[in-house]
Amino acid sequence: FVQVKRKEGNGNPGRCRNEGVVLALHKFRSDVWNAQYAGLCRYCRPRKWSVYDCCFPGTPDFDRVRKLLRVKNVVGIVTSLPVALPEDIRSMQPVVCFDCEESGLMEGCPYIAHDADYTAHLAARELTALPLRNFAYAHAPCSLYWNLARCEAFEREIVTRGGVVVPAFSMFGVYDRRKLIPALARWVSGLPKPCGIFAANDEMAMHGISVCR
Repeated sequence: FVQVKRKEGNGNPGRCRNEGVVLALHKFRSDVWNAQYAGLCRYCRPRKWSVYDCCFPGTPDFDRVRKLLRVKNVVGIVTSLPVALPEDIRSMQPVVCFDCEESGLMEGCPYIAHDADYTAHLAARELTALPLRNFAYAHAPCSLYWNLARCEAFEREIVTRGGVVVPAFSMFGVYDRRKLIPALARWVSGLPKPCGIFAANDEMAMHGISVCR
């Protein structure tokens, strides 16, 4: 197995030798994506497949995807893009939708997604077991469906359990930690104390613990 080194923006021009290649199409470069990418590599490694990472922050360059399909030994495509792939690309290789927004789903393609309701249920169960009355959600900077759905499910669960929902933290589109962390600190300082916080992901949880300290 040869893990292809990634290049920001449009994939890596390096050789993949003769093993199969899985194209990983996505929109955001983040800690969440890095974890997902690592999991995809672990799955592909015993099958002697390499993963070709294609990040499209703007409009997806489907002509580049078509070129990769011609020159690489592609065995499948995993897409997290918020738009559906063109029919000609979908017809060339098996496609799996991975944490796509609804606009990126395609008929006949398997779909792997977060279970927001169950995740929120677990968080609410653990937090309401503590001697707390107030609870809040801290959004991640991305406005992806799972982030919003997780917040809605968590707030519903808290109300059902008799808790008080405090307005959530959100700074969508702000990934610069020099701006994000001070804003999070101001939000935390204004919360009624004590308050249970459900962070959208590991990164927001670490930021939350940092500002609380």
